[in-house]
Amino acid sequence: MKKLLLILSLAFSLNANAQCWKKVTGSRYHTLAIKTDSSLWGWGRNYVGELGDGTSFDRWLPIQMGFGDKFVDIVTTAGWGQSFAIKKDGTLWACGNSELGDGIVTNRYILTQIGTETNWKSISAGPYHVIAIKTDGTLWAWGENNNGELGCCSTGMSQSFPTQIGTGTNWKAVSVATGFSIGIKTDGTLWGWGLSYYNGTGSWALVPTQIGTATNWESISSSTKHTSAIKTDGTLWAWGENPNGELGDGTNFYRIVPIQIGTGTNWKSVAAGETHTIGIKTDGTLWTWGVGSALGDGTTVIRYSPGQIGALTNWEYVYCGPLTSYAIRTDLSLWVCGQNPSGLLGDGTQFPRDIFQQVSCGSSGIEEVDNNSFTVYPNPTNSTLTINTKAIYSSVQIVNMLGQVVFTKEKSTSLNVSSLPSGIYFIQLVENKGSVIGNEKFVKE
Repeated sequence: MKKLLLILSLAFSLNANAQCWKKVTGSRYHTLAIKTDSSLWGWGRNYVGELGDGTSFDRWLPIQMGFGDKFVDIVTTAGWGQSFAIKKDGTLWACGNSELGDGIVTNRYILTQIGTETNWKSISAGPYHVIAIKTDGTLWAWGENNNGELGCCSTGMSQSFPTQIGTGTNWKAVSVATGFSIGIKTDGTLWGWGLSYYNGTGSWALVPTQIGTATNWESISSSTKHTSAIKTDGTLWAWGENPNGELGDGTNFYRIVPIQIGTGTNWKSVAAGETHTIGIKTDGTLWTWGVGSALGDGTTVIRYSPGQIGALTNWEYVYCGPLTSYAIRTDLSLWVCGQNPSGLLGDGTQFPRDIFQQVSCGSSGIEEVDNNSFTVYPNPTNSTLTINTKAIYSSVQIVNMLGQVVFTKEKSTSLNVSSLPSGIYFIQLVENKGSVIGNEKFVKE
């Protein structure tokens, strides 16, 4: 008989179940993440199918996308409500709003393969354009091109399909944002194109143009109007707009070309948001600067220079949405803070968080041995809960966080849960023989 194993120590299981994350990316309204088993998960707004679950229902808690598939890279677009993912076999997949790179102008509510190539390696997206690198080192772009941000074509010529940028075969990394793009080649040189205010070259560029002469650039991260970068010597650099201290140079002055941030030589990784930036040093400490709840320091104070968050030394990976911060520790736990529209933070609410909080792996105290796919909405709810499933079941039961059954009903797709106390519950589908065949978490407000 299929069973659900109840975890005796809830505190222990919450911690253990949350140690599963490998990579995360977020837009203004939805989040994608890859687990250590290479499975793909998403949460947040789903108005145009950006979560790829076949519906348009928002998800305030993580749900799996692309069952059984293995993924290596992900990205979201902030403006169009799109999701892109690269599988281990090098194929490119996407879902969400309209033009995804296959020339078809219609929303996709499930992950759809883009083209037939099997050599995609990494991908980056701004609000309205996408750039990706193939395993042969070539660079490809599609989407809007109002400011030359694609780097391949005349201004104003949008591309509906991936179009190669130049003939180079030595692209290492790329990061794109609003109207501009930044790239690093394998020789360590830095390149920019698009809007002159933000591309780092100091002038408008329709094609990739080298920024300075340095050959030791290691990593880059661009957001709405600024970019942060790290060199191989561990120094931190930034340029672009700086009204809220997002560059971290101690001022609010705009910088048209890269300037060094402080004198430190121990920066490991950095991520740029719309009005903030987050970074990790080689000692594993976490630092943020700029303004907003995404700083994770519990205040509304503008930070014009990097400030340390807590005293932990086990931070491993960071990413910024426009107004959110994501960070993964060496124990593979995921932590988030910032704005939370449509459940963007994955905590089952829409409340903003100004300190980092942990995101569970989806089971929160009850481990599933078998789970027929189904969803419930609205989630959270304070009254009626609707079940969306094709599973065959005879009854429904609701279990609290202690594993106690607190509600039962014969087979139904609509449940009145208004009498339940506020909290986190699990709705379970039960077959005729009494076996639980499905398990889904929901929040009762």
